[in-house]
Amino acid sequence: MPRFLNHIFSALNLSFTGGVIPWLSKRDRKPGFPQPIHAKFQGDGALYIWEQNEQLDTAEFFFMLDLFQSHYKEIIANCIDDMPLADVPERIRFGVAAGSVYKLTYEDGSGSEYIGYAINLASRLQKYCREFGFIASARLELRHKDLSDTGYVRVIAKQLKGFPREIVIVDKQEFESLDESRKASLFEIGNV
Repeated sequence: MPRFLNHIFSALNLSFTGGVIPWLSKRDRKPGFPQPIHAKFQGDGALYIWEQNEQLDTAEFFFMLDLFQSHYKEIIANCIDDMPLADVPERIRFGVAAGSVYKLTYEDGSGSEYIGYAINLASRLQKYCREFGFIASARLELRHKDLSDTGYVRVIAKQLKGFPREIVIVDKQEFESLDESRKASLFEIGNV
């Protein structure tokens, strides 16, 4: 399992930070995407933090995550010789949120940690509806037109622990393919 996680995080880091990415053509990726200010492996996942600025194009960020999702099987195929695993996860999930985070530096200067509402929200979103590969907080402030142009919709997550009635952004096809009873138990659909 460590080899598998190392391969996945290496591929994800390449997607975010640049480099030779075998499964992406040059035309698929815009150059100059801002580097995360923090990246940390967390056992069964990873935390990436970006500073919000004019260079951080949220639509481009969605595009990169979607591209990673759509090439996930190729990413797995590239590492199958290194992994003695008969069963690997069929997909990877992303939870994305925006908001204030705070950097805490250890007194002895040996390192730092980040805390904040947005980190907690992203973590809970990632776990919320396991059928989805991607779920983001609407706090990212994407316009309805940008969402519909890229195949995403807004719905209300009504069972998100600690975040009652959170407006979220999900892939429209994934949402429409969700079992109706599961959809009704997790989401409200309305004018959001």
